[in-house]
Amino acid sequence: MLLKWVPGYINRPWNVLLAAIRGDLIAGLTVAIIVLPQCLAYSALARLPPVYGIFSAFVPMLAYCFLGSSPFVSIAPVSLLSLLVASTLSKMGIKFDAQINDSQDISIVYATGMSFLMGVITILMGVFNGGKLVARISQTVMLGFISAAAIVIGTAQIESLLGLKKLERTSNAMLLFHRIFNLILTNEYDHQTAIIGVSSLFFLLILQVLSSKVDFIRSAPKPLVVMATMTIVSALLLKFGGWNFPVVGLVPVGLPQFTPPTDMEWNEYIPLLLPCTLMSLLGFMETVAITRKYSEMYGTGVRARQEFFALGGANLIGSFFGCFPVAGGLSRSAVNESSGGSSFLSGFVTVILVALSLTPVITPLVYYIPRATLAAIILIAVIGLIESHDAWILLKLAMIPNTSTEKLIISTSDISTKVRHFVRRYGDLIVSSTTFIITFCVSIEIGIVWGGVVGSLILFLSSDKKGAGSEPPESLFVAITDNQLYSANQGVKPVGAANKNQTHARVFVGALAASSLNFLNTRPFDRELKKYYEEWKCDKVKGASESSPLLSTNSSSLVASINEPLYLVLDISRASYADITGIKSLVRLRNADWWFVVLVGANERLSTSLVEIMEASGLQNSIVQAGGEDTVHISQSKAIIVIGLETVHSAINWISEIEVENQKSEKVSVFIEFS
Repeated sequence: MLLKWVPGYINRPWNVLLAAIRGDLIAGLTVAIIVLPQCLAYSALARLPPVYGIFSAFVPMLAYCFLGSSPFVSIAPVSLLSLLVASTLSKMGIKFDAQINDSQDISIVYATGMSFLMGVITILMGVFNGGKLVARISQTVMLGFISAAAIVIGTAQIESLLGLKKLERTSNAMLLFHRIFNLILTNEYDHQTAIIGVSSLFFLLILQVLSSKVDFIRSAPKPLVVMATMTIVSALLLKFGGWNFPVVGLVPVGLPQFTPPTDMEWNEYIPLLLPCTLMSLLGFMETVAITRKYSEMYGTGVRARQEFFALGGANLIGSFFGCFPVAGGLSRSAVNESSGGSSFLSGFVTVILVALSLTPVITPLVYYIPRATLAAIILIAVIGLIESHDAWILLKLAMIPNTSTEKLIISTSDISTKVRHFVRRYGDLIVSSTTFIITFCVSIEIGIVWGGVVGSLILFLSSDKKGAGSEPPESLFVAITDNQLYSANQGVKPVGAANKNQTHARVFVGALAASSLNFLNTRPFDRELKKYYEEWKCDKVKGASESSPLLSTNSSSLVASINEPLYLVLDISRASYADITGIKSLVRLRNADWWFVVLVGANERLSTSLVEIMEASGLQNSIVQAGGEDTVHISQSKAIIVIGLETVHSAINWISEIEVENQKSEKVSVFIEFS
């Protein structure tokens, strides 16, 4: 928020302040260059006049700069919400006319009404702790939903890309694709539009390929380059070539006027409740995913409730200035951070530059932008949303054969145990694939509802007992330090006889207290592990500083000074089941401070799933089987994951042997010993 970040921003040494300002100015300019073609394209996707895309790209962002918690989030139109706007308008029988810029037009009235209602719903979710509802939508649901929605968006763009004639629009993407295919076969498309659209598409693809080989192309705003080039070509063809194809057309000059969304009766909001609730959920999920990503990078907290209020406020305020629903964009936010943005100043710069595009100098340049080029930009953008890699991982995990233990359980157990085993093995694949099919073949609204319901059912059926696993226990992680077991809900108890003088600062031992690791409890588990680890590290730093006053009291510099690697030994023997989200959370442990992550007591299916996921991600050299033939080195940039050990005692001994073999340090370390 403005009052919180400004004092800390300006109260810095001049050289640091100037560097921060420079970074924010560059980031704001870069995001503005990217967001301009995006907002024009997404307004076309929403089936609204282009000027309302520009309005929606800076008014909500201005509001977010005052209300939001993350300086990296870039609020503007996004593909999913724009698609939902178009889908809702289409179902209500509202026709699209690109040349109408009257704020009283029915399509604009309903679009701003959706922004108003989305803002109210999002704020109410913040008041009533709607984060719990969002948390119940698993990553596998979103995998199927977003991949299908991306194909739906791409399919819808073919109409503008090729200039199809007489296309009857429908929310059923399968039927729409069939109609498009028939029109192409019968030559019912505009050839000039198709040439412009296909040329724009190939131009973008060529730049994408060259960006991996040529540095200056990699850093260039490729959509803007294509849009600018095709706009010049368009102007020449229309003026001197006698061509005739759809362009953006006249964009009114001037900033949006204050227009309260009062043209709708209260009963007209009723059919908008479901789509606007879905927009609130999806918009919040995308926005909070950005804040969570950068909070982990920079060590700042995630204020979920504030993000509800900020996103809701941005949409609510935007509805008074002709804006349609918006949310945080992951690609724009990534550009903001990587370009040097560190505060909301970059957001203010973006707001000013986008607003300047409505001046008399810029608007004439927008006139000749081909609509087919905007369709090509959207088509390339949504291709990146299709999660084919994760879908392949889900399929591979489902194909893992039953272990000998599982075969015995299946042959001797009752029907409920057999159902639970089936759901644990195929549940993620069932949820993701059926959500994809329903979203693609029926509608995106029903698809996400289906995914949420089926995902909750799968979670319930996979539990060891009725209700177990649906909510995380009070404490998900216990830390073992100096041979004592510390737990938030179990107090302190000894875990084995040992000599306290043998405790060494290198090994951090912990255990998973839950019987499963799933999408509901993964994040709380990560949070508790980090909390205990930071406390443990501070204790070790304090002890080392007292014994050696010359060492810095700063944790990271102290560890660097003594040059001692750290090891995590994590007992997961209690976890009888882990879904793909839980397994991925174990893989992410290798990104932390440790040299080794030793997973103790992992069952056969969990170990096999870990290996499959890491191999599919190209990390097969970062996981080893203890006692195997692999040569293990600790000079890794990221941690090696170790499986195949059954007890903490054996893990400690294995680490000691590996360190001696590698002779990483001059002295042989003495670790905690368990009897």
